[in-house]
Amino acid sequence: MPDYFPADSNPKHSEAADRIWQDFADFTLRAEAFSEASKRLALAAQKADQKATLNAAMAVAQSCKACHQAYRN
Repeated sequence: MPDYFPADSNPKHSEAADRIWQDFADFTLRAEAFSEASKRLALAAQKADQKATLNAAMAVAQSCKACHQAYRN
């Protein structure tokens, strides 16, 4: 995800908040958390474990929400 946000790349009328570039380390950590949650979701779904898949899907949604709340206008 951070690769999609190189330095000084925020175009006008973007929903990306300037805070991304002001605290890029935190943004990167949140992106890594999303990636890990997504991997857990894929593994749970692959195993057809309904409870683990639901929990992993909720973790993905929470990681999305947390990042959007912090870094989306």
